[in-house]
Amino acid sequence: MQINFHIEGVVISDKDETEMEEKIKNLEKYVREPAIADVYIVDESGKQSKSGVDKRVKLSVLMGKEKIFIEELDNNPIQAFAKSYHRLKSNLEEFHSRLTNN
Repeated sequence: MQINFHIEGVVISDKDETEMEEKIKNLEKYVREPAIADVYIVDESGKQSKSGVDKRVKLSVLMGKEKIFIEELDNNPIQAFAKSYHRLKSNLEEFHSRLTNN
């Protein structure tokens, strides 16, 4: 699976980015190749946010014509990634289950 990071206005350590990449790689068993995963981490503090939450993480996995897209907001980008990762994993497990049961 190809993994692309898109980071805007947020400082993510190399260690954190590597850990995120490893987590995404661990989901390969649920995807149909060829697959592309995009990880967007964006600081939106310059935009008007009613909730005060300003770090947005978007995870998407494209597998042919199938696309799974997850988005989370949090004050902490690592927390936002963790939330979105768990939702993505759950969606991919469900997707894989449907494929293998049909």
